[in-house]
Amino acid sequence: MLHRTTLLAGQANTFTKSGRFFYLITAADKVRFKFVGKTLDVESDLREGMSADFPSKVDSVIIQSETAQYIEYWLGDTKLDYMSLAAGGAAAGIQSGRAVCQLGSSLAIPADFRRKKITLQALDDVYIGGIGVDASTGFFLAAGEKSDPINSRGDVYTYLTPASIDQIDTTATLADLITPADGGGYQSNTDVLMMMFFDKTAQRLCAGYGRITYSDDFGTTWQDSTLQTGLSSDPSDYFKQLGQTANSLFFVKKYEGRIGRSTDGGKSWQHFAKVQGSTNELTGLAITGCAFSYNGYVSQDEQNLIVIGSDSLWETWNGGKTWQPIQFPQTPNANKVDAVNKDANGNLFAVRAGYLYKWDYSVAQWVQKQAPTYHSGGDHTLIISNGHIYWYHEYSGVPYFYHSDDGGDTYDTIALGITNAKYIAQFGDSIVAAGIDQLAYIAKLGDTVVTVNSDTPSGKTYRGDRLVFTDESIIVKQANNVGDAAGKALVYPMSAFAGAEFPVPLQWLAEVN
Repeated sequence: MLHRTTLLAGQANTFTKSGRFFYLITAADKVRFKFVGKTLDVESDLREGMSADFPSKVDSVIIQSETAQYIEYWLGDTKLDYMSLAAGGAAAGIQSGRAVCQLGSSLAIPADFRRKKITLQALDDVYIGGIGVDASTGFFLAAGEKSDPINSRGDVYTYLTPASIDQIDTTATLADLITPADGGGYQSNTDVLMMMFFDKTAQRLCAGYGRITYSDDFGTTWQDSTLQTGLSSDPSDYFKQLGQTANSLFFVKKYEGRIGRSTDGGKSWQHFAKVQGSTNELTGLAITGCAFSYNGYVSQDEQNLIVIGSDSLWETWNGGKTWQPIQFPQTPNANKVDAVNKDANGNLFAVRAGYLYKWDYSVAQWVQKQAPTYHSGGDHTLIISNGHIYWYHEYSGVPYFYHSDDGGDTYDTIALGITNAKYIAQFGDSIVAAGIDQLAYIAKLGDTVVTVNSDTPSGKTYRGDRLVFTDESIIVKQANNVGDAAGKALVYPMSAFAGAEFPVPLQWLAEVN
């Protein structure tokens, strides 16, 4: 029968597949196959179009590729029948897929020697070209526009112009920003947030902790969001910020790794996926771990997600249908990770116990990169964009802020110039931290910091909390460390250079030989 799978670079994959007749239908690069049976043990490098007939039955297949690629192969008790391949598959000469345009220049679609023509469509303005493409050299493709078929078998690079901050005004104004405790007052002594989003399409502000609320008038009035059954049963089961894409907002619940998604800016939320109880892709068994979950990562195509669990990182490549554990080798209580993120090449980075790590998918192990001095636990932010890594943590009001432009091999410490800033946030090529009545920002990726002091005091004394960006402002939650029914935020007027704030999904359709 026909089998399809996506291979990660260097990672061996074992599949329980049986048959005597094999054919490699689709493979852009060399693939190493090992065929195992009761009286069979054969291993060989194969390329697309190669086949094999075995004297006895194959019971399992081990597949490994030096490069990440999608493959299709036939293994069955009968020889390949091309009529059994559905229209639109490899035999039909058409392939399609989704890629991600990172901010700046990035490889979106790898070379394919079988490809004759390719048509592209992105959700935002993007430039298409070869390596090093930029706004002056690339082919411009407007948001939603389909390109004419491009005769290219080589790598397809994209350049997505990043937004960046031009100036932030000191004439900030105060706005109401509810601290969403549950209706019974479960968080009556809390004036902080665990999630806050602004959706520019809906022009809607959304904030959450023990319950989720939204505002259509930038904080003047608030209403409770509608939650699908199963997402709102326990007010102590906090809503924690997971990620934001061009189309959706995501939270993860405190218990069991339950994930909610909103496509209307936080007005309503639907169940998206769940870690505990889902299938462990490596064992085929139901997952019993992830009793507690913290935060994680969401890819722009919403298929690759990571949830930081109390026992492990849990990663899915298929939108939550199945999950794989990624663990540190220490004892169970030492597995808690503070923050995760991925770079433009899909490399996974994690901050844990004061160290920056990189996960090597090819050998399934962590590589320690750097160990800056700061405190583990609490809230951490890890931002990776266009070759730069920023990781941040605040402890007792003191900021610990680090920057690397070589993948974490070396780093420098950034003097932020402000205190009591709980988080940093990304706006295209700009990085912002916000404290009490002040903020600091890096206008262009690097380490040059500009500080801004608000002309308007917020009246709060604990910390600057979550922050979001609208078209013309930065909204910063201002918090006390005791209950405060009069939740407030400072709204800083901002001017910016136009561009993308997030990576953008790209759809493609290709004719193949």
